Amino acid sequence: MTTALVSLGSNLDDRAAALRQSLELLARHEAVRVTATSSFHETSPAGGPAPQEKFLNAVALLETTLPPRELLSILQRVENDLGRVRDQRWGPRTIDLDLLLYDQIELDLPELTLPHPRMSFRRFVLEPAAEIAADMIHPVCGNTIGGLLRHLEQTPRYVAIAGLDFDARNELNSVFPTDDPLRKFVTGRSSHHDPASQTAELLKSLDSLEQHAWLISNFWTEESHCNCAADLRLPYFAIQSRQSHCPVVKPRLLIVLDMNVNRLAGVEPSLAFMMNLYNQELRRIVHDEYHGPFLWMKDVSSQLVGSEVLAAIAAME
Repeated sequence: MTTALVSLGSNLDDRAAALRQSLELLARHEAVRVTATSSFHETSPAGGPAPQEKFLNAVALLETTLPPRELLSILQRVENDLGRVRDQRWGPRTIDLDLLLYDQIELDLPELTLPHPRMSFRRFVLEPAAEIAADMIHPVCGNTIGGLLRHLEQTPRYVAIAGLDFDARNELNSVFPTDDPLRKFVTGRSSHHDPASQTAELLKSLDSLEQHAWLISNFWTEESHCNCAADLRLPYFAIQSRQSHCPVVKPRLLIVLDMNVNRLAGVEPSLAFMMNLYNQELRRIVHDEYHGPFLWMKDVSSQLVGSEVLAAIAAME
């Protein structure tokens, strides 16, 4: 038997009834056993069209003999049986069932990503999940569900953006208004070979942040320290020494903009090799040193990144 974690949410009609019916339908399947269910949590919508009613959310722990894609099919069948309509991203729904974790399996398929790509920073997922599976480990973050929830509670209201898609990172200036009192955007003006200056700039911005406001940066100081932001024009990829490591503020959320190497078909092999090495090192840092919530995005526009940041902030409130 395999252990799986599933989130449930509803913000239409009788929300509690929809959650209970979903659990009953899952329990009827011969290859699924519901072993634990969290309490129901009422939460505000995060992202999507407005206005929307508040959600009722829960998380269930399952034991199953089904492989991941077959379990996903069962979840979607339950959604369909209860009248789920998929016409708007993050829109109102009678029921929403997401497969969050399937043991320690990692998958990246068109129809299924494991772990769920947004579970690590959604408070409406982590709070009920911590009731029944606080010690369950997120296989990419390398942190427990309880640890991820504590991260949300203990870190400053700060979102850092890193990764290979430098164009999208630089264009974020046009996405976040400079006069927005609730979201302050800071650009890394110093070289990525000068992490001390970047860190000083970040700390200054955090110190001047208004209460209840969020700081968003188009750089991640840890990226500089570990040389993931290495100059890709160099003919080699050198790992910098961390002897001069200066204090780093952990963001509440890290967003990584990963330029899909498939887009670079036809470029010289050495560049594709360095980009692949860059990604590998960045993943290592996220798993071995950061341990916090993150979202990995590929081939995206600055506008899409902006909408993801705003939805993520709402989910972390």
